[in-house]
Amino acid sequence: MSLTVQQSASQLNNNRAKQEAESRDRFNFFDLELLKVLASSQHGNLLLSPASVKASLAMILEGAAGNSAKQVREALRLPDDERDIRQHFNNFLNSLQADSPPNVVEAANQIFLSHTITPQLQYQNILKKYYYAEIERVDFSSPGYAAQSINRWVNMLTHGQIPFLVDPGSISRNTKLMLASAMYFKGKWKNAFDLDKTTQNCFYVEVDQCFNANFMDTVKTYNYAYIGNLHAQAVELPYEGNQFSLLLLVPTKRNAVHQLIRDLSHASLHHIVSSLEATDILISLPRFSIDYSTDLIHTLNELGIHEVFSTNANLTGMVQWINYDLHVSNFLHKAKIEINEYGTVAAAATGNFSTNSFCTITNT
Repeated sequence: MSLTVQQSASQLNNNRAKQEAESRDRFNFFDLELLKVLASSQHGNLLLSPASVKASLAMILEGAAGNSAKQVREALRLPDDERDIRQHFNNFLNSLQADSPPNVVEAANQIFLSHTITPQLQYQNILKKYYYAEIERVDFSSPGYAAQSINRWVNMLTHGQIPFLVDPGSISRNTKLMLASAMYFKGKWKNAFDLDKTTQNCFYVEVDQCFNANFMDTVKTYNYAYIGNLHAQAVELPYEGNQFSLLLLVPTKRNAVHQLIRDLSHASLHHIVSSLEATDILISLPRFSIDYSTDLIHTLNELGIHEVFSTNANLTGMVQWINYDLHVSNFLHKAKIEINEYGTVAAAATGNFSTNSFCTITNT
């Protein structure tokens, strides 16, 4: 009887672990698709924070209905149950909070709302409870002032890594609200690189084109695997406290990064991580700093999200006054990362403006 009970518990744990892995892969699918679509139209360095983008989309979803909501939910591969969606993102935001002093992880959301409108009470309460989003009133009729308020919040949350996200030109007299998401990470390597061993070497950007870069070299034991279906090597670099790590994927063939990105959309990050094994290896990692900015509307269109960006958008769950027909007019994203011998500093911010499609004023 004891054996039977243990088997049942084991099977239950295995099923639960399998469901959690499938849920993570489904949640990560959007990340890889977003990367693939962006990479197909971009040249040079590419950097983004899917977590920040998804948080921003989830807040749009909470105020959307009908086909507008359906397109966002399907692109993110989210379940139909709203309670499951909210709890999923709440758990995700909570998981980002570091409890080890060497690392700093911060994530926050904010609603910048025009003085002239009132939010739906349910929308306001849901965003505060599950997404930790607070309301800050701004005067969008004064674009300079509004941009200054938004950028001040972004600069504070990213510890100066992203000093501004919006410029006054991206704000119009019809802008009614902006949903913003910002994230910041600062982590120290569990095994720091020796500064004296950093040397200049050739970093290839094309098959026959390279430039000199500072490479950080070390020989240590890291979790490593060769991923055959990706034709790539994977290695995990942990930060102090072992709560966070950097997963590096390197194609075995030079100039095969774009093929690797395309193949990633058919891969499981859970499978990659579970394939890693402790191995003594030589790592040669370039020291670098990258920043990137873009408007993601076209990219999100390619992922199936159209209606919220059009005058047919159904965002009736956001504000109370029926004469405001809102649609998302901008979906701005900025990210920055710096990797050196001591660790990593990374930050990202996403902001989407909801603009009045048309306003009907009736004299009485």
